Parts: sequence; structure tokens; C-alpha cells
Amino acid sequence: MNRFKIVGFAMVFAAGMVFAAGSPWWTANAPYGQVAFPWVVTCQDSDDFNPQDSLNVCYKTLGGWWFGYVSGPAAGKGNPNGCRVDMANQQPGTSTTDNYVKAKINGEVVSFIGPDDPTCQGPAVTNKADGTSYLTDGYLDLYIAVGDGINGVDDVYDPSIASVAVNFSTPAGGDKGSVIPTFVKKDMSQYEGFCLKYQSNHLATDKLLAELGWDETDGKGKSDFKYDGWWAKIPPQATPTIVDFKWSTTCTGGSARYEQKDCGAFSQENWSATPLGIDKAIKEMMSFKITLKSYKKADINFKLYAFGPAGTCDGTLGGGEPVPIISGKNIQKVNFALNGRMLSANVAKPAMVQIYNLQGAIVKSQTLNPNSNTMNLSNLPTGIYMVRAPSLGYTSRIVVK
Repeated sequence: MNRFKIVGFAMVFAAGMVFAAGSPWWTANAPYGQVAFPWVVTCQDSDDFNPQDSLNVCYKTLGGWWFGYVSGPAAGKGNPNGCRVDMANQQPGTSTTDNYVKAKINGEVVSFIGPDDPTCQGPAVTNKADGTSYLTDGYLDLYIAVGDGINGVDDVYDPSIASVAVNFSTPAGGDKGSVIPTFVKKDMSQYEGFCLKYQSNHLATDKLLAELGWDETDGKGKSDFKYDGWWAKIPPQATPTIVDFKWSTTCTGGSARYEQKDCGAFSQENWSATPLGIDKAIKEMMSFKITLKSYKKADINFKLYAFGPAGTCDGTLGGGEPVPIISGKNIQKVNFALNGRMLSANVAKPAMVQIYNLQGAIVKSQTLNPNSNTMNLSNLPTGIYMVRAPSLGYTSRIVVK
């Protein structure tokens, strides 16, 4: 093996350590816009992945999409369509004057309600043709509002809810309007919790929560006690701040009904006569939600910069450990060439190509295909970079001069 190849291997493994350690699952430049859950990355690295096909299995069944939903008295009623993160009897609401979730995407503020989009993925946050992000400010800029709820009238307590959520799966199946699909339950006990890097102008008195989503059905579409879920209060932050929300199976309080139970950063209101423990929430998790819940009108601006396992939101998005640059399988499928500052590849099908600096940050991404197979790197500073094509299993290094 010549010296060039040895150096190439060393850099791949060095970069791999950056990617694997301290990497959040999502930032504004996440490839394809998806949260890079391990099962999502595995699918994106497979031969079956086509980043330009909105119906691809990696997009349609494995989750990883941020989307909004609203519920409660101010939400209005719509038709169930399976996009909802909570699979309860409450039907999806539509965006109203008082109750909505909106996002700034590609310079325009649009509805972010999942059911408003026919793909159930919410509005696209990346350009699938060239891989560029539509989140040009470097974060997901969210506008979240709730209307009046019902607070104790005739013993009814029904808050208004507006939430931004990410499902751990998005199963297809069933006729929209009649079938609530079965979502996959994930055991997340290998992690200590989740982290957010965010900025928010909500008040300390506002109930803005990081919630662990679980199955809220009982096989008949309703089970009230499962609404007594686990949440951590999100504190206001005037500037971008990283907060870890760590859970614990050692709990305090909650010995009597209506006495709040605390398990690390997460709490349960304990209003149910038969509340479910946090171990069930951790081992049978189906989603993660950022939820504004209130009995009075409220609106906030929430900027999401990063999301991942606790302790990783100060890192850069890496997208998994790269494979070695020398591989017979890879060489047969693709050959990259750098001519000046133009990178080209002989790809046989559309493939997302990502350029990383040696700190593990994505500095450019673009989908190459047989008819448009070049990438202009003229905007990059001189230096050494890693080239990665996840769907082809390809990683190598280049020197930009």
C-alpha cells in the first residue's frame, strides 16, 4: 500500500471518531432533513436508498421527520390520517388563528402541521435535487401558538396543545381517515436522555415541555391513563443554549395520587389512578415531542439548532462512522475525480454526496446523478476534506487547493 492510501485510511478513521463521538442526531444541515437515528442511517447507507424519491422506504417508514400537530378545544377537528405522533382518539386539528405550528422554510413562514402535507412528512426542509438545506438561518425557526382550553368547567380539564414532534417510525398502511397505524416501539435505555440546542422566548410560567411519546391507545383507540405521560420542563433561553434532559429510574414523590413524581429531569403529573412508570416510557418510546400546553392563549418563537442523545448537542453532525476508502464493492459502483475545484463522479443512479471538514461538519451536500454529476467546491477554503456518499457506502478524502 502506498503512502497516499495509508494517509487516506488514517484520515477516514480519525474523522470516523469525530462522527461517532459527540454527534447529535439532527442539525439544520442534516442530510435529507431527517433525524439521523441509527436505524435511519442504516437505511440511508443501503443500496435501496434513493434520496430523490419521496416514497422511498427510508423516508416513508422509519420516521425522523419533524412535524407539527395541534389538539384540544382550540384546534378544530379534522380527519385522522396516521401522521399524528399521538395515536389517541383525538383527531388532527387544522391550523387556526389561535392554534397552529408554523416554520420558516426557504425564507417563507408556512404551516408545519404534518397532515397539511400529503406525504405525512411535513414541508420539505431540504432540496432533494441538490441536497441543500432550506433552513438557511442554521436552525428550524418555529412559531407555536395555542388557544383557550377548558379549565375545570363541569370537571373537564382539556388544555390546548401545539407540538413539534419526531416519530421513531412512520408506518404506511390503512386508508386515511379510518386506520391508525401501529408505530414501532424503540428501547432507548442505552441513552441517558436527550439534548436540545435551542432558543425560545416563552415565559417561565408557560408550560413548554420535552415529552417522551409512547402508545396512547388501548386497542380501541382510547386509554385516558396513558395521557399521564413523562415530560421535562424546557426553560426559556434568550440565546442559543444546550440543555440535557436526563431521565432516571430512581424516582421521588408521587406516593399519593396528584402528587408529581420526578425521575431525573422528567416528571409525571400522576393524576391517573394507574399511572405507567418511566421505565415503560424509556423502553417503549415511539416519539419525542416539544409541546406547548396551556389553558390560555399563548404564542412563542422556538428556534431548534440541534437534537440528539444527552451530551451530544455541542458536537457537529457527522452521520455515522465512515467506511474505509478502499473497497472492491465501492470501487465498482463509483469513481470520484477532482479536477481543480470541480468534483465529479460516475454514478449510475442518484446519490447524495456530502463534503465534511476534518471537524466532522458537513460543509456542502448535493445529489449527483448520471446527467448532473459534478459538484462545484469553489466556495470551500483550501484544505483537506472527506467525501461521503452514504447510499454507495463510499468515503474518501480530497485536498482542495
